Amino acid sequence: MINVNWITLGLEAEGWTGEPWTDYQIGLAVWFLRRFWRDWGIEPIADETVVRHSSINALHGGCPGPGCPFDRIVAEAWRLGPLSVADGFLLAA
Repeated sequence: MINVNWITLGLEAEGWTGEPWTDYQIGLAVWFLRRFWRDWGIEPIADETVVRHSSINALHGGCPGPGCPFDRIVAEAWRLGPLSVADGFLLAA
């Protein structure tokens, strides 16, 4: 059995199940997906290279919760492409 923590990168967003993500949380998730694409060549493809926690751990069913715009985050990262130096390091709040 393989420990998925050895072969995956995870994002954690603070909040309560069902609570909508803030624009900052969404922007940061997009930024990380773009960074993974740039640094490791991991193209953001929903349910293939980017999966929900519940897809790899049955104990976390429904994770991320309904407040996470999963498809929007992946689509936005894909639309913007890999992170570049011009994008900067930090996001504006």
